[in-house]
Amino acid sequence: MSVTDVMSYESLTLLPQAALVIFLLTFAAVSLRTFRRGGGAEHRAAAQLPLVDDSSPKSID
Repeated sequence: MSVTDVMSYESLTLLPQAALVIFLLTFAAVSLRTFRRGGGAEHRAAAQLPLVDDSSPKSID
């Protein structure tokens, strides 16, 4: 019995529903973290990270 035989007889209707629930929970968690009150200072600090030049590049000798 091959994997193809097993999968062809398996009802896979639960997998898309589980994936949708996982996606919605992840989306809600990211949205809540992004738009929560008091997160402005954290967002401003994260926005400045690409502009910080605190070390010089290391040369390979």
